[in-house]
Amino acid sequence: MPSALELQEATLRAAVADLVSRGRRGPASGIFTAIDGGAWFGGSAMTSGFDEHSRVQLGVVVTGVQLMVLAMLLVVVLSRHG
Repeated sequence: MPSALELQEATLRAAVADLVSRGRRGPASGIFTAIDGGAWFGGSAMTSGFDEHSRVQLGVVVTGVQLMVLAMLLVVVLSRHG
C-alpha cells in the first residue's frame, strides 16, 4: 500500500502535467521539484525553530501557510475551469 507521501507526490506530478503543455512538462516538473524541495527544507527549518520557542506560534504559522496554499490552489483551479 503506498504511503501518503507517495500519493501526494504522484498527485502533484499529475497536477503539474495537467497545468502545462506537453512540450514544457519536463522543465515544469524540474522547476516544481526544485521549489518543492527548497520549500520542504525551509519549512522543516522554520518548524524546528518555532517548536523550540512556542508551539502556539508554530500552530498559527503552519495554519496560516496552509490557508494561503489552499487559496492559491483555488485560484489556479478556478482559473483553469472557470
